[in-house]
Amino acid sequence: MASATSLHDRFRNALTHRYFIRLHMTVMMTLVVLSGLLASRLLLRAGVTHMGIRYPISVAISYFVFFGLVRLWIAYALRAHRARQRAGKGSSSWDVGDLIPNGSVDLPGKSVSAVGKLAEGGGRFGGGGSSLSFAEGNVAAARPMVPIVPPPSSKGSSSSSSFSLDLDGDGVWLLILFLLLVGAICGAGVYLVYQAPAILSEAAFQTVLASGLVKTARDSHDPGWMESVLKATIIPFVIVLVLAGVFGQQAHKRCPGAVTVRQVFHQCILRR
Repeated sequence: MASATSLHDRFRNALTHRYFIRLHMTVMMTLVVLSGLLASRLLLRAGVTHMGIRYPISVAISYFVFFGLVRLWIAYALRAHRARQRAGKGSSSWDVGDLIPNGSVDLPGKSVSAVGKLAEGGGRFGGGGSSLSFAEGNVAAARPMVPIVPPPSSKGSSSSSSFSLDLDGDGVWLLILFLLLVGAICGAGVYLVYQAPAILSEAAFQTVLASGLVKTARDSHDPGWMESVLKATIIPFVIVLVLAGVFGQQAHKRCPGAVTVRQVFHQCILRR
């Protein structure tokens, strides 16, 4: 009888070889950021002008969207596996039944090298557009002659579009907080993309456990996929949530006439 840890390692290797998990997580994080921006815009239209309230709510909404996307990914992965089984391709690709035969964790005759078959069957691209040609001589002859106009002198232009960077007091404090918030969002995204194989494979494995396919290993793992995802992502989420709240509160306090980040920059950081 193989241990649950060995079974989970085989399961994760199978998913990693079959799917571009980090690419999927990158798409998911892009959608999460967009959902946060959309939530902030909708809250602003609803009358929530206080950035110290609106931004944390937007971060929380985007976090719920992240959980929804993870659940959709799990459903996609399992449905794609069932579709391969119905198409009769299960014998040449990864199968839950191959790893968990007859509802147990016994893996007779299985080896990790069999997972390498997952890379087979990739799509081919036929070099579209190879028959297209251009008559360079005709294009050059038909091209109109446009006189080259030298760029205008930059002297005196700074007076019409000049701005000054307010690095005293409130301006520098708001700029530092904004950079910390952006850095936290980017850092959380990089971390989740890097850890995507572990996070998503664990979530999918917990779903398989919950379905009753591996009854003997259920007690040695966490009870559900949501808890596993929460444990893996709660720290980055809390950091972004706290920094969003601090920046929003300080922006509302030090730049009271602004209700968006753009207005904060125009009114309190960039003096035009």
